Amino acid sequence: MEMVLTSVALTYYSVLCQHKNSMIYLVVVGLAVIIRPTVAIIWIPLVFQHFLVEQYKLKFIFKFLAPICISLLLLSLVLDRIFYGKWILVQLNFLKFNLFYNMAGFYGVHPWYWYITQGFPVLLGPQIVLFAIGVFYHGRELKQWLFIILWTIIIYSFLGHKEFRFLMGLLPIVALFNGVAMFNMIRTKQSLVIMLVLVIASIFIAAYTGLVHQRGVIQVMEYLRLVAASGGTPSVMFLMPCHSTPYYSYIHTNFPMRFLECQPDLKDTEYVDEADIFYQNPKEWLDKEFKLVNKPTTHLVMFDRLVDDIKDFLEFWKFTKCHDVFHSHFPDGRVGNRVVVFCQSKDVS
Repeated sequence: MEMVLTSVALTYYSVLCQHKNSMIYLVVVGLAVIIRPTVAIIWIPLVFQHFLVEQYKLKFIFKFLAPICISLLLLSLVLDRIFYGKWILVQLNFLKFNLFYNMAGFYGVHPWYWYITQGFPVLLGPQIVLFAIGVFYHGRELKQWLFIILWTIIIYSFLGHKEFRFLMGLLPIVALFNGVAMFNMIRTKQSLVIMLVLVIASIFIAAYTGLVHQRGVIQVMEYLRLVAASGGTPSVMFLMPCHSTPYYSYIHTNFPMRFLECQPDLKDTEYVDEADIFYQNPKEWLDKEFKLVNKPTTHLVMFDRLVDDIKDFLEFWKFTKCHDVFHSHFPDGRVGNRVVVFCQSKDVS
């Protein structure tokens, strides 16, 4: 959503020189920041540049910028009051959680150079060739936009927790460089061949990542949904890194499911989440869990890497493999090549 709003805002921002009194982009930017405050990283330099070139600076601040920011913030407060039932400033909570408490690092930390070596190149994919060409031939002409890209990557690099999606707001700006590169390349046959190769590569990568890579966590939910639809009453436990599957948002059926939790604790600095405790000694954790549960679990869902670690447990509780789906050609850490489902012997289909 923030990427879409950034694209819309940039459309109006790019014509400021013809429509200096148009503040539409500020409203769109405000909405984007309300939804995700970190979008401000992209827009702070751009709004500041607008301020510098604005002839009537006080008018810009007190007639447009301040009223728009205050109005959108009040709108956010009222909507959150309706849904939460109390007054709450979610943007402040967002900053507290991610910056002041640094709890985002609870979900993984990458080195400072990750966006440079992996995040940005992977986000662009084959288009990085066009981007490099655009920067090489038009970097000076588009230095303002190149600065925004570098600025955003540098600021995000200071944060320990990094994700590809954090840079998606830059894609509309990257498209500008790609566009001028394609405009120049389309004039020669040799360049057309390069563009054709890039298109084919993009289609292949999109098809592989969309239809093949890491598809197991989706397909296993289809299987569980069919089990429930066929009249069964499964009780499912996911022995996987937390939030690996879509969960009830995909099942749309009311039967008990349980996954390893990983919510952070803002008070206990020595807190270890349930998922980490489980992977320290899977068999011991399962032995304790099954002694505490009144209604036994009928289906265990896990990555194939875990099977050998709990083989004795599976045999003792008479679990046998009842479903097996491909997940990834590139297993990593706790994630394996396949997703397997073990059922108690009476439920094997």
